[in-house]
Amino acid sequence: MASKGSDTESRCARALADLLESCDPAAVLSEEQVHSISEKLAKNLKPLLPLFGSERQLHELMPLERSCPVCGLALSEKRSSSAKAVIVDKRGIVQKMHVPLRCQNRACEISGTWFWHNYQVRNRQHLFTGQASDLQCFMLSASFGFSTAWLKQFQLRMLRQHASFIGEADVVTAEARDAGMEALVPARLRSLISEAWFKYRCLIRLESLGAPIPAVDLRSPVEDVLQRHLPQLETAFTETSLERARKAGMRCDVVALDGNCKNRRAVCAGSTQCPRLGKAVRHNCPRTPMLGQKFCPEHTGETSEAAAGEAAELEILGHRQTEDGAVEVHLLERGGAERDAWVSEDLVPGSVLVDFYRQLGLQRLAQKARKVKQKKAAARDSGEIAPIPVGQRAEASDEVDLQAVSCNTHKEVQHGGLLKTAGMLVACLSSGIIVSLREFFGCESLSQRYLAISNLRAHCHEMKLLVHDDACHVHRYCARRQQASDAAAQIAPPALSFACDAFHMTGHTDEWCKRTCHPALFATLLDGVRTSVCEFTFTWMSAYKHQTKHMSQYGFRFFLMEMSWAHNDEIFERGQDSVGALCLSVGLLSEGEKDNVLAYRCSSASDAMPPRSDVERQYLPAMKLMWSEVDRHFNATELLTPTGHRFAQAYAVRASHNEFAYAMHLLCLMCGLVNGAKVSIFPTGPSPMVCFFININYSQTRKSSLTGHAESCSKILDSAIGDLVREAVEKAAAVEAQQGKDPGAEPSARPARPALVSATIQSATPEEWFRRCSGDLEQIKNIQKMPGDSAQWAGRQWYGQLGNLDEATWNMSCAVL
Repeated sequence: MASKGSDTESRCARALADLLESCDPAAVLSEEQVHSISEKLAKNLKPLLPLFGSERQLHELMPLERSCPVCGLALSEKRSSSAKAVIVDKRGIVQKMHVPLRCQNRACEISGTWFWHNYQVRNRQHLFTGQASDLQCFMLSASFGFSTAWLKQFQLRMLRQHASFIGEADVVTAEARDAGMEALVPARLRSLISEAWFKYRCLIRLESLGAPIPAVDLRSPVEDVLQRHLPQLETAFTETSLERARKAGMRCDVVALDGNCKNRRAVCAGSTQCPRLGKAVRHNCPRTPMLGQKFCPEHTGETSEAAAGEAAELEILGHRQTEDGAVEVHLLERGGAERDAWVSEDLVPGSVLVDFYRQLGLQRLAQKARKVKQKKAAARDSGEIAPIPVGQRAEASDEVDLQAVSCNTHKEVQHGGLLKTAGMLVACLSSGIIVSLREFFGCESLSQRYLAISNLRAHCHEMKLLVHDDACHVHRYCARRQQASDAAAQIAPPALSFACDAFHMTGHTDEWCKRTCHPALFATLLDGVRTSVCEFTFTWMSAYKHQTKHMSQYGFRFFLMEMSWAHNDEIFERGQDSVGALCLSVGLLSEGEKDNVLAYRCSSASDAMPPRSDVERQYLPAMKLMWSEVDRHFNATELLTPTGHRFAQAYAVRASHNEFAYAMHLLCLMCGLVNGAKVSIFPTGPSPMVCFFININYSQTRKSSLTGHAESCSKILDSAIGDLVREAVEKAAAVEAQQGKDPGAEPSARPARPALVSATIQSATPEEWFRRCSGDLEQIKNIQKMPGDSAQWAGRQWYGQLGNLDEATWNMSCAVL
């Protein structure tokens, strides 16, 4: 090895000497000076030489391995098969001649195998070779690759600046254009960057486990590579994070759990098994839907004729769960025999299972809708919403746990809006370390949270207290199932306690909840613990939502796990101050807010836990004062009338939001639904009616539900405006057709459909905002295709205008203004 390094260094020195002599035609430098300078430069450039392998010249790229790993004989160069390679480096686009090697020993097992820079071609597979951490170049093929320095820089940019694959592709393309090398950039650069990052980071994590890296085919799709190794990596992520936290002296007895719904992806319709509890949860299929389809390949219903004929003779009469957690179905075989038996669901054709579970789900949804309708009717007749008496509740059912306490903080009703989406259940330590990530489907249901807690407890035996925003319902759910098994008893009181975090405790109104889950009851255990650590972590994690929504099943899970792993490494290496530094680096927090985040511990919204003045966040005193004034003066029934109060209350309870915010939100929406209005506020004359509603509330208080509700109203408004304009266009077309019409002429074609500018502004610059609100806005885009005089279609067709801005867009607009 020493001789190889010295030979490489001497070749580099000779090349540098030749370069210096060619740049010094006047021979200003003596031969001794050229020799001395070239040797010193060669020593400094030695760490960079692996980027180019063991090539004879700097413009070549060759494998680092020079001998066959099986027979040990020297590999021969095949320069006639060299490929011109393009490498993306921190300096820009680099061109190299990629020279392969080959074993010529016919008695060798891998005789004829081609060796490229970081992989070998065997049996039509590109098998990765070498150590990922030692590589200076990661080649996806013989003609394209990335330097590992660029990949590491991209990893840091993703962690600190939330860089994206498509954004980085644009940067590389722009730099290549400036250097006149745009022709070398492949058209699918974004896909190649994504492929290289996923495979390289997967290899780095596998190598960090210390076990031998299994064969990885670099030609395999990213989804196949991740599917094979992700379960091992997810287990290692939790174990490694907890082990490092223990060694660093971080507290692991209190863990915060919360669901992040900002990062989610499209999903199809399956079950999640939990061997420890011996239970299964039926939910949407976690697989990625096919392009342009609503279902994955397994559930598209596209079966062969033989399978379709076989499925037509089978019918499922019912299903049950066995003691080991498997699912069996009661199968009836039609035909002459008319046989029936209980069989495993794995033996039943997929199309038969899909039809059965789809029909079963529709029946249960209809049954639940009828129950909800009856419950609302009873509450409306009595004038109040009362909990169901204990004697009328079924044992060990989800409905029991939801109605056990009257706090409207559960997540079960969110399935209607998240039927095809998923998020992540995230468990964090007070220090900001993420110790567990588990995907959930449909909604943040109690059953899925139950399985996530069981998985977390299996690795974190010292956990005594779980902090959660819906602790009361989880407490009831776990307590009712503690007799099921030893594993179930370990995640139920008194083995594990449950407490609400300080931010969300104000939304818990049930007396039992206050006596059992109030954070004041665990003041000693929570001393020095940030109960809202998940909220601060989500400030950083949620910024990836624009990338994750396009990802597949295993890419989604690996991406968030890798980013969380890098997030933990940052905290372990730089200390807990890096929690605020990550948010500060992307502009999410100011310097003052960063100090408050780092200093914040367990400040409560109630007087039961008086916050310390030196650690309380700046906005909490103002928020408490504002809400005290709201509670003192706001009377929903008097302001909205009883009917309007019930209307606003229905939406507020569904979103677990305060009634005051939803009432003001609904009143503000009325302005946009009115086709123009003027009010006399100023003495100079009437002015257009304008209403602003800015929701300033505690973090994680379902503020996004208001944005979603406004989007629904805007769709209805645009549809109504479209109907009115379309009716006016058809009338104008009919009048135009009657004027000077020949009785024997054929009926004219229907008028063109008007294309309208939306009456809602979701995001815009100040200039575009003013243009959209102006009275002379051309609301019909295709005015030249309208019948009659174009002047009658000029200007606005509807004078009401809605502005629906979330916090990100609002911050941008305020910064521009």
